[in-house]
Amino acid sequence: MKNNLENYTFDMESIIKFRFQCKEVKMRNVFYRLLNKDFFYAERMFRYKMVEAPFCKRCGEIEMNDHLLFECRFSVLMWSIYNKVLRESFNSSYCINRREDIYDFNNGPIENGLKIKLINELIQIDRPTHWTKEKVLNIALEIRKIEKYIAIKNNANLIAFNKKWKT
Repeated sequence: MKNNLENYTFDMESIIKFRFQCKEVKMRNVFYRLLNKDFFYAERMFRYKMVEAPFCKRCGEIEMNDHLLFECRFSVLMWSIYNKVLRESFNSSYCINRREDIYDFNNGPIENGLKIKLINELIQIDRPTHWTKEKVLNIALEIRKIEKYIAIKNNANLIAFNKKWKT
């Protein structure tokens, strides 16, 4: 599937895999917008006269899609904390070290779910700047709590939930 990412092709398997892993409609919408680079970054909003300047409110650089998601020093900090949380709390070797890693959804449900939640945080009007390991871990634990509730509510087998979350 071709999209707005130059020289990057999303395979249908990873899209289907993410849709199977993610039941939350809002996060599926964020995923769709990610695939199509359809986020409102400052430069884009400036072109449509929605903001006064095309600059990132966090660091002062021109804010384009890549800057918002990966290049801003606050985004880099967030992804480094994400990597640390995955390693230390979920025994995952997956890391985001390159821009392309943000668009890679051929991973497990924990990695993909947390990644899309963090992307959702990045695209808010008030861009987050204060990232801590506890904040990222709390987002992961909130995802776990919601998924456990859904599993129980739907009379699902908790063995699959426990296997997914390695509990």
